[in-house]
Amino acid sequence: MLRSMKGMIGYEVVSPEGVIGSVADFHVDRKNWALRYLVVKLDNIDRERKVFISPANLIDKPDWGTRSFALKISMKTAEKAAGALVESPVTREDEEKIHTFFGLDFYWALEEPVKDGGHKTGKETGHNLSSLSGIMKYKIEASDGKCGRVMDLVLDDENWRMKYIAVSTDWFGGKKVLVPPQCIRSMELDKATMVLDITKEELKTSLKYDLHADVDRDVEGKRI
Repeated sequence: MLRSMKGMIGYEVVSPEGVIGSVADFHVDRKNWALRYLVVKLDNIDRERKVFISPANLIDKPDWGTRSFALKISMKTAEKAAGALVESPVTREDEEKIHTFFGLDFYWALEEPVKDGGHKTGKETGHNLSSLSGIMKYKIEASDGKCGRVMDLVLDDENWRMKYIAVSTDWFGGKKVLVPPQCIRSMELDKATMVLDITKEELKTSLKYDLHADVDRDVEGKRI
């Protein structure tokens, strides 16, 4: 199922004991556009506390009917998870603490083996995580100039990866379209800008985006 990530903000997060909180944000790996963490705001005494939850801690994909995520872990375990500061960069050291706490494999060690057979540690600086809230502040540039801004990411819940970036254009009537991540030439983090390798005219012909509708898989194969 392809769904809006922005539309999942506010979904309930449910442990075996009951509702523990709601989704406040997501963290996405820009290297392969995989969902790495849910940022969950807890409904406990400290209502400002947020924690990182990995998709590996979920029983299955989201329940679209009840607008919720179900956890494998207990309420007590979730509440003891690493705290999340949504606006702050997540370092590799932060990730090591998260994965160690939950007993999860270091995904970067599996994806990026080093020659001596070890794994990348918190000393590495080359992390690629961005929050959904941060990415939605990015401006968009086509190969022939500025053209709009990021307004959403579209998730494929079969593999927890982003299938599309939703773009709101500002040069032809504010049309909202979908662009595959493969069309991103670069991301200029210091300028909060995403540069595409397609033209404004090509962007016009890409799939239309609707926050409240599923992407039609019969037409999603259309290449811009």
